[in-house]
Amino acid sequence: MFGLFLAIPALVLVLLGAAVGAGVRAVKKRSNGGEPQMRRRVRWGRAALTFLALWFLVVPGVLGAFAPHIVRTRDFERGYLGPRIDSAGRWLPPALDDDEDSAGLFADQSGRVEQHTLRSEDGTGLRIHAVAAVGEARAVVVLSHGLFRSGFEIDPVAQMFSELGCAVVLLNLRNHGGSERAGCSFGDRETDDVLAAVEFAQGWQPYRPLVLFGVSLGSVATARAAARLPDLRGLVLDAPFDDFGQSARRYLGRQVTDPMLTVMLTTMQWSGGFSFDALSTVEVVPSLNPDLPALIVGGGDDVIAVPEGVRAVYEALPSRANSVLWIEPDSGHGKVWTDDRQRYREELEALLVKATGG
Repeated sequence: MFGLFLAIPALVLVLLGAAVGAGVRAVKKRSNGGEPQMRRRVRWGRAALTFLALWFLVVPGVLGAFAPHIVRTRDFERGYLGPRIDSAGRWLPPALDDDEDSAGLFADQSGRVEQHTLRSEDGTGLRIHAVAAVGEARAVVVLSHGLFRSGFEIDPVAQMFSELGCAVVLLNLRNHGGSERAGCSFGDRETDDVLAAVEFAQGWQPYRPLVLFGVSLGSVATARAAARLPDLRGLVLDAPFDDFGQSARRYLGRQVTDPMLTVMLTTMQWSGGFSFDALSTVEVVPSLNPDLPALIVGGGDDVIAVPEGVRAVYEALPSRANSVLWIEPDSGHGKVWTDDRQRYREELEALLVKATGG
């Protein structure tokens, strides 16, 4: 994935170098023939302008145009085949399909794990893994992962919810895990993916309280979906972006400066058929039910979903009486449940108590 991403500007640079080199050779040739000095300066100026146009417009434009179409799960976790539960009902650490003895590792010994393919609103196929509760489910939870990730990322959180008596649905967003390829819209059309998983969950576990969980990119789609679900009973946003466009500009701006950054982000939206203006979580959450319990989680060392942005999402909630903000000081992006698993589980339990009434 990243090799292809880097190959694109490399090809453009080769073409750029060839074009500028040809211009320089032409200038030298004419100079040797006694061309007037003014014409030589004009040709050198044209060569310089060509270089600048290619570097500042073409290269970032090509990068931005290709970006929505090359998004997929990073290599090492692409083989995630679903939760692994033994015959005693113990939720085991996730493994991948290239591990040794993978057939034995992924045999569903509990009888609780199901794999399904759903269709998002535009027809994109989505792979989900549904894990039934032991006994009657306390709630049904739909979980969504981050960019370049899969159900593998959210497996540990699904385990916590399962241990707390919930049925869980681990969603692989479009372009990720075992779901179909489609243009990435960084939370726009992914909202429909979450809603498709919700429709499945409510048919699979009818009359159970519905809770949504999203991390990073998944938090964008989850927050937007939550605003369209009046019967939602609980919400967890981990490493949420206050405004995805501003977050992308802030993060990419550490490596790319204007005007290249603006060109890249503009062509990204044009090519992907979406607008960053529609992906502002702080403009979505005020429309949530004021009584909805919410848990907003962030990392103090997160340079992607920065702490002040996470706090802005919390402060934008219509009411904070039923909600909790937790920023773990030394945690990075989406790492809080790894750094303090015990407290994370306790916060989920507290949220479920509010969501289910006990």
